[in-house]
Amino acid sequence: MELGNFFHQPGPLAGKVNGYMRDALAAKPLAVFNLASEDLNLVGNLDMRGLEETETISTNLVPPDDGRFGFLKRYSVQELVLPNGWPVKIGFLGIADPRMVKPNSGFTAKEPLDAIGAVLPEITEEVDFTVVIGEMSEQLADQIADSFPE
Repeated sequence: MELGNFFHQPGPLAGKVNGYMRDALAAKPLAVFNLASEDLNLVGNLDMRGLEETETISTNLVPPDDGRFGFLKRYSVQELVLPNGWPVKIGFLGIADPRMVKPNSGFTAKEPLDAIGAVLPEITEEVDFTVVIGEMSEQLADQIADSFPE
């Protein structure tokens, strides 16, 4: 699982470093990758083929409507098997801080509490636990915990 801000920011080495990062994801896939604000300017220019094993999520980001982000999901459901053999389904929601989304990225962001509230009814019956990952302040983490005690 990756919380986000995985890719190197624009600069003289960004293309090379991000190519290596993309290749690392292809070689050693993650189950869940949260797309965060610092990834947005870069991810649309990366070749995401071969990364199908890594589910890229964002519960509150709204991508530009240009077809490049068909791989982006609002959440991920992962099934794990506990040491005792019991299966457990975990729903992962990914949050990006709306204040950190740069206008030139083409993305917009919904308020995290609204986005989480919209997705929870969709996955609640499907999962045993829900985990919210991403970049957020302690205040936002507390608001999420208070608003969604389940």
